[in-house]
Amino acid sequence: MADLVTWRSQFGPPVTVRPDTALGEAADQLVDSRATSLLVVDDSDRPVGRILADGLLDYLLPERGRLHFRRFLR
Repeated sequence: MADLVTWRSQFGPPVTVRPDTALGEAADQLVDSRATSLLVVDDSDRPVGRILADGLLDYLLPERGRLHFRRFLR
């Protein structure tokens, strides 16, 4: 438990989206927060999944090939 408290004090709460969040909005949240993933939560804020930045880029920009999110932000 102490490790989680330490992590949250350094990085803050996770960036969250709902299952019905549009992909464009999710991408905007990733860029704005500079996070590498989004936690998908239900209406009770329980985790139901995770969206990785690299996976979202691969889906939105398939013609570019694999592009790591950190390189995309530069």
